[in-house]
Amino acid sequence: MSGPEESLTPQGIKEAAKKATLIVALTLGISGALRREELSKMKPGDIEFRNDVVVVTIPETKTGIPSYLLSLIH
Repeated sequence: MSGPEESLTPQGIKEAAKKATLIVALTLGISGALRREELSKMKPGDIEFRNDVVVVTIPETKTGIPSYLLSLIH
């Protein structure tokens, strides 16, 4: 077991979750070439896992036409 300086604290868990959320948001934004508004209006339900594919729905786009991102899970 690690020493107390390496154990998880509530604050450490919150910071790790924020970093993970930021990484996911950046990955979605860059890979989907999403605008800031499109990314900020997305909800968890906009991401679906179907067999070996991840389907990301961007419901509110600048053009008003819903858009989709597909990604294969390896």
